[in-house]
Amino acid sequence: MGSETRQVSFPLNPALESQRHLTSSCNTAQEAPDSVSIEEFMSDEKYGRQPFAKSRNPFTCGITGRSYSHPELFARADFLARALSRRSGWAPNDGLTPWDKVVAIFSINTIDYLLPAYAAHRMNGIATPVNAAYTASELEHQLRSAGAGMVFTCTALFGVTLKAADAAGIRRERIFLLPTAGDAADGAATKKSPFPNLQELIAEGQSLDSLQKLKWIKGQGARQVAFITYSSGTSGLPKAVIISHYNVICNVIAHTTFNSVSRKKNGIETEVELGLVPMSHTYGLLVVSHMATWRGDEIIVLPKFEMRSYLNAIQRFRIERLLVVPPIIIAMLNSGEFPKTTSTNKPLAPYHQSPSVVLGYMNDERATTETFVYDADGRWVRSGDKVYVTTSPHHHEHLVVVDRIKELIKVNGYQVAPAELEAHILKHPAVSDVAVTQIPDHRAGEVPKAFVVRAPEYHPELPLDEIAGRIIQHVADHKARYKWLGGGVEFVDAIPKTPSGKILRRKLREPRAPASCLELGEEADERLPDFEEDSIDSSPVSEGSPGDAAPKTPLEPHPSMDDDVFCIKNQIDQAFEWKSAV
Repeated sequence: MGSETRQVSFPLNPALESQRHLTSSCNTAQEAPDSVSIEEFMSDEKYGRQPFAKSRNPFTCGITGRSYSHPELFARADFLARALSRRSGWAPNDGLTPWDKVVAIFSINTIDYLLPAYAAHRMNGIATPVNAAYTASELEHQLRSAGAGMVFTCTALFGVTLKAADAAGIRRERIFLLPTAGDAADGAATKKSPFPNLQELIAEGQSLDSLQKLKWIKGQGARQVAFITYSSGTSGLPKAVIISHYNVICNVIAHTTFNSVSRKKNGIETEVELGLVPMSHTYGLLVVSHMATWRGDEIIVLPKFEMRSYLNAIQRFRIERLLVVPPIIIAMLNSGEFPKTTSTNKPLAPYHQSPSVVLGYMNDERATTETFVYDADGRWVRSGDKVYVTTSPHHHEHLVVVDRIKELIKVNGYQVAPAELEAHILKHPAVSDVAVTQIPDHRAGEVPKAFVVRAPEYHPELPLDEIAGRIIQHVADHKARYKWLGGGVEFVDAIPKTPSGKILRRKLREPRAPASCLELGEEADERLPDFEEDSIDSSPVSEGSPGDAAPKTPLEPHPSMDDDVFCIKNQIDQAFEWKSAV
């Protein structure tokens, strides 16, 4: 980095001058509360959260309407911690390390999802949320990797949990059930199980003595792990990410400050937000579950995306803020009622720095070294995103994330963003979903290949090869030649994705028998572009390099874009800083 980088500053919004008291906790590492747990930070008004008297209920079930107040939420977490402490022998100051007290949470979204995490923290332990889409073998891997000694699950995932827990050596008396919207009569279905459910544990804890308070030394919150989360595994096996209590606290304060200006300008004190993003995902866990509730918002929790329940919840609870993932956005875009957006030609490869940056990858020094870098200004995390800078109608610069650098396709030295091709292919009426990835090519190095879910209503009488040809031509008619689908089109039943919406491109590249495909081989070489030698950028482009130029036809951002939301660096008063490769 050093002389090879430049720092990008965004214009300071004058309205923030009156908001500095909101940013003081994250101005420097010393000013943030670094010696308290997340549970204490969230439950005590002295740390700056929205007063309980002005806060909405933190979590409400979007199916049943069941809800708790903030005091009820933290009281339930405390009672749960007492019961778990008695059953496990774990205690806040028992001489065991936090790594000896790891609680796994393997469940669909529920208003009680955070309770096992807060109970673990109350016992001076660690919580590890698990992707609810995992198979038994994938769950077993995380249980072993994180060293989990206790598991909370739900009835829908109980069979998978039991198989994985047995394989990982977790005793059955340490498997517990969370109530979900699918359970009958407020969890009555779980009471028939020999495995204790959450309500039974809370009732048990009410009759037990309070646990000792945590005895932390100064700065322990910045070093002590609160959560072990796992990457999505788009490019390989999921990696364990260790997140400290201080990371979460700074993230909450930074995001709250980030949104405070536009909320104040619009007269918003609290909002009703959608809680559909999986709580096992860091966005659902940190931004939705912690940031939103700390500022007094109400989260309407849905266990999964289903269009009818999604729309019903929006109307029933008057949801004002949607926090959604790409597949939902695509479903909304396909309605045809959406504004056009664009990017410009200022590529960046961003690094960022903040007290909320995680400690690193657990037991993976190589991945940590590749992701986190140091220079004279301190420790930076390489985002791994391909980013452009675009200018708003008010002449403020916005960052637009285009794609992941690891997913870029290199065609004769040119870089092709799969997301760009996917967005274009989705416009074809024959396509209901698509993913683009690279395949090896003896001439170009790599070429794009499209995996397409066919729209059943599009000319069902046509053979798939003809439809594939039309899709290939659709790209050729509108995109530069190096972006053409040199790898052809393959039809699949569904695009593999994580619950958070990331496309699992590695699974698309795994060998399998395709349902039908049109691939362009030697016999179709004449359909591929012949690149002129002087038009090819043959210089190596490393990860983190800007690479090829931006699209030739830059568009302007939609006028409704709120500049206040995008003035990143100065709005948080250096809580976030960005660097980019020149």
